[in-house]
Amino acid sequence: MKYISILIFLCLLPASLGAQSVAEKMNSYLNNSAYKCGKASASTLEEADKAALEMLVSQISVSLGSVYEEELSQHDTSNGLDYQSKVNSQVRSFSFGTLPNVGQIIDESEPGVVTVLRYVKVTDLKNIFQEREKKISDFVASGMEGERQLQINVALRYYNWALMLLIAHPKTVYSDIDGKKTNLKLWLDTKINNIFNTLDAEVEECVETGNPIDKYEVKLRFSYLGEPVSDLEFYYNNGERYVGPCRVHDGVAIVNFDRLPDKELRIRYDYKFENQAKNFDAELRAVLELIKPQSFPNAAVALPVKNRRGVIVADNKKSTQQKLEEAVSVASASIAPPIVQNKVERLQLEPISDDVEYRAVMERVEAAVRAGDIAPVQDCFTPDGFNLFKQMLDLGKASIVGDPQYSFWKSGGPYVIGKSLPMKFKFRGRGNTFVEEIRFRFDRNKKIASVAFGLTQRAEDDIFKAAAKWSEASRYSIMSFLEDYQTAYALKRLDFIQSIFSSKAIIITGVVCQTIGKGTFLEGGLNLPEEQSIKTVRYNHYTKGEYIAKLKKSFASKEFVHLIFEDNIIKKINTNGIINGEAYGIQIKQSYFSDNYADSGYLLLHLDMRGEYPTIRVRAWIPEKNEDASLDRFLNRFRLGGI
Repeated sequence: MKYISILIFLCLLPASLGAQSVAEKMNSYLNNSAYKCGKASASTLEEADKAALEMLVSQISVSLGSVYEEELSQHDTSNGLDYQSKVNSQVRSFSFGTLPNVGQIIDESEPGVVTVLRYVKVTDLKNIFQEREKKISDFVASGMEGERQLQINVALRYYNWALMLLIAHPKTVYSDIDGKKTNLKLWLDTKINNIFNTLDAEVEECVETGNPIDKYEVKLRFSYLGEPVSDLEFYYNNGERYVGPCRVHDGVAIVNFDRLPDKELRIRYDYKFENQAKNFDAELRAVLELIKPQSFPNAAVALPVKNRRGVIVADNKKSTQQKLEEAVSVASASIAPPIVQNKVERLQLEPISDDVEYRAVMERVEAAVRAGDIAPVQDCFTPDGFNLFKQMLDLGKASIVGDPQYSFWKSGGPYVIGKSLPMKFKFRGRGNTFVEEIRFRFDRNKKIASVAFGLTQRAEDDIFKAAAKWSEASRYSIMSFLEDYQTAYALKRLDFIQSIFSSKAIIITGVVCQTIGKGTFLEGGLNLPEEQSIKTVRYNHYTKGEYIAKLKKSFASKEFVHLIFEDNIIKKINTNGIINGEAYGIQIKQSYFSDNYADSGYLLLHLDMRGEYPTIRVRAWIPEKNEDASLDRFLNRFRLGGI
């Protein structure tokens, strides 16, 4: 019995000593003025942790409130809100996934009770608002770059996200804009309103579809400072409710009606991107939970229309030129940054002189698609071409847009390129739609061997404006490869994606990291120096098999994936005899959209052009352009000189 008592005592001894050690450790933080702490007890860990964090917020708020009282007095404190409650809200807006180095100690020594201590260093708190200000400046820079590239979707997204963070910020933030110290909150408010005032939308075409549900199809054209908008999202009123989001592609979008509007076609531009914000950044997610985003009435636009013989036409009171002149006259240089213009002359392509047979094939295919049955035109395709086209038509609800105008061009290789069949794809989930120009490639037997989503005009122009000494065949090969690449992602063709990577491909992808919590898988990434502003992205190197497995999992979680390529730089690689044949380095702007995730960045590729089809030897991704991750640095990193 004596031995049993000693044994029980020895077994209990480590636990009691451990509990005493935890309690002492908690007290050491509570009694140390270098830390702010919150301590709470509850029956469950979750309840205790939540209460401890609330207490920590209160302690931090009192500390920061005294520091920023003067700044907060300049904010609106109506509706009974005093400056201290304002600070409480602002501290919570960081979320404890973004506050730096928030520690946690758990004590479960007492039966049925869990005690949690949350603590943070006072010196760390001094940096939290500085980090937010840096993020605000980065968002503004990304918005300005999007606007310069006519990617109005990108501009509005980053401008509004910067404004949301500013609303949740206790200090006025200034930045250098065109050499002037500028209040960013006032600047952003003016900038976003100016974008809505400068955007021009008009009805270009209206046709009857013969569809009993969507009887009318209306083609809208969008421009900004006289140039076609590359990227934009909006909702439209179909007579009963707002439908969307609809996506503008190369300045064009399609909307459908059961009954045409009489005098006005109402649209509403998307600028909040709340779902994307919640997935993109933990701090934005916390801000959205606490602070109402600013509203912009100018985002709602009524397009005047007239109903003529059963279709609607634009009823513009002012010409497009008048609107453009007015927009330019009221916009200062800081509010309307210059649009990027490439003045290099594009290489002229050679059309097919006798296109009668090709045109007949396209017209048969068009008629079959409109009839909803492509089986009768299977003889127009090769087996692979038909299967690919069928798979494309199964992507959402597919329909032809307007009256296609066909043209046919030599490719410098075995194919004739047929441009284009404009098609709209509509998805069930949130009603997302996008429009694509379908390119057809004819083999020597005048059969359609493959189909693909065409590149944007900007991306195609960049390829055909590159160094004049490159062959036409090389340009078409690169263009076709990029078209196939974005199409493969849209159709989730893992077999094709697997086939275009070399067996020893270097694949680098990125993860958006949070201090606490899970990250979000991105399409790619490239390791950058520590001092760069992209500290929230962690980069991983995958084998080909690992990357395909991750991609398979990502595809399975999405109703659709939509890639848009623009703004590319291409350099021929000097391989010094390592590769017997041509190789190219590509840096291209990639906008990635799906029903549950969106991002934009730059894809970096090293293409081996040997064989029948290009092969990717290196693939990486960066969130934005900068000198440390330029195409030249990318090529040099892998000892490949660009020419």
